[in-house]
Amino acid sequence: MKSDEELIKEIDEHIRETDYPGSSLNCGVQPIEVNDEFVCFYYPKENCIMKVYSPEKKKIIRGAYTRELALKLIKK
Repeated sequence: MKSDEELIKEIDEHIRETDYPGSSLNCGVQPIEVNDEFVCFYYPKENCIMKVYSPEKKKIIRGAYTRELALKLIKK
């Protein structure tokens, strides 16, 4: 299992990349929640969410096996 720091670096790299049409959804990072406090990105490849409060403060939430479950986990 990857550490939180490794996942944050991997997700940040995917955010910087340009997704091409036809690329696998399991390889990309999907923004799923944006509000005044944080931004959340769903990463289906690793079944996790990266919650970004600021460029320096990021949190990994594990166990997001579907997009719907990811949205529920964000609300907790």
